[in-house]
Amino acid sequence: MHMRKQRAFLFALALGALAACDSDGVGTLAGLGGNGTQTGTAALTVLPTDVQMSVNSTAQLSTNAGTSSSLQWLSSNNNVATVSQTGVVTGRSVGTAVITVRFAADTTNAATSNISVTQ
Repeated sequence: MHMRKQRAFLFALALGALAACDSDGVGTLAGLGGNGTQTGTAALTVLPTDVQMSVNSTAQLSTNAGTSSSLQWLSSNNNVATVSQTGVVTGRSVGTAVITVRFAADTTNAATSNISVTQ
């Protein structure tokens, strides 16, 4: 039994050496025969994806990338809802807006949340 635990530990250690991910969600994978130079970014997600709120109220959006400083937050309609660089949405007037969060270095990797502001 001791030998199985040792093998499991070595296997886990080897996997950790093959793949790594930095604080911005960028991963490096050496793989079999690889050199670790290929990188990729995980798909960005935001929650909640639909928010109903009142004028002058706030809601916190969150991402699977945490509160990384490499994120950009944008509102499709600042007259209806604004968003801070930490994902806090503020209802400004009745209507709808779409909040988009994306990586500054890869603006194609984005996620959206639909905001509906009521009286």
